Amino acid sequence: MDEDTTALVPENWFDNPLEMTLGEYLLEKARPILELLPERDRLFIIGAGISTGGNYKNINITGKLNVKDHLLASQLNVTGKGFFNGFVFVNGNTVIAGKVSFNHQCIFIGNSTVSGKISFEKHLISSGILNIKGKAMVEGNIYTDNEFRISGHLKANTIKSTSLIISKSNLEITEKIIAKEFISFGGGSVGEINANQISIGFSNTERLKRLNREFDDREKLTNPSSIGKYLVNVVKGISIFNRNKETKILEIQGDLIGDNVEVANCVINGSIKANNVKIGHNVQIIGQIEYTQEIDVLDGEVDNYTIKQIDKHHEIEK
Repeated sequence: MDEDTTALVPENWFDNPLEMTLGEYLLEKARPILELLPERDRLFIIGAGISTGGNYKNINITGKLNVKDHLLASQLNVTGKGFFNGFVFVNGNTVIAGKVSFNHQCIFIGNSTVSGKISFEKHLISSGILNIKGKAMVEGNIYTDNEFRISGHLKANTIKSTSLIISKSNLEITEKIIAKEFISFGGGSVGEINANQISIGFSNTERLKRLNREFDDREKLTNPSSIGKYLVNVVKGISIFNRNKETKILEIQGDLIGDNVEVANCVINGSIKANNVKIGHNVQIIGQIEYTQEIDVLDGEVDNYTIKQIDKHHEIEK
């Protein structure tokens, strides 16, 4: 487990999902080392404490805890301060409302909520729903195979996800975001974005109108699975985030590459490369728009952009 997380994540993980979650896969891979950790009961810290690590049932920190070695826990709850110097596996749920620093690899297998301040010197892997409401700084990468919700401030190198990433706040992503679907109602800066579905700067109302158009054919709603998919998308469009009244601008330093791309309230210093493109209001594109199937410029200002239809089907980078 002292090797870099990028070496632990299977190279074909994005294209060929594992039979288990990524967190469970790494847990099994680390089992020989984890079995050497001393079995311990619950750990509850009110004042200041030091732990040598181990295999704990539950960890609750309302004071200050410094963990010197590797750690496996069923649950982690921090409302105080925590310093973790070994690798950390959390098998169940994680709640962080205080200030926490992870100096090694960190793997959250259950759902995680961060409303405090958290930092990772290496990489973060999450297989449950990851919810960043506070401030998170990741010096390495983030790997997730479940929904990733961002309503606080996030700074990271790269995010790679086989699921949905949805953000309503400021992002600072140095290199790239690679995901199945990326939705942003927020601002900030991203190196480049590769995703099957990309939606930037559109309000929930505009998103629902698009969903309604997609399912306007009543025959599609006779299939139970189609009805289920429609309802899930409606809930995502309404409930996950309410759009902030303040207009936020997302700046992409490189390209936007995907299947279906819709953008508004953004600056793209590279190009858009997609099969279907929708351009909303307040969009600046330094490069060109390359599309294969359809393009829709809502304001009708086609002359503001360099547009090129090509034959090659755009696929997201893995």
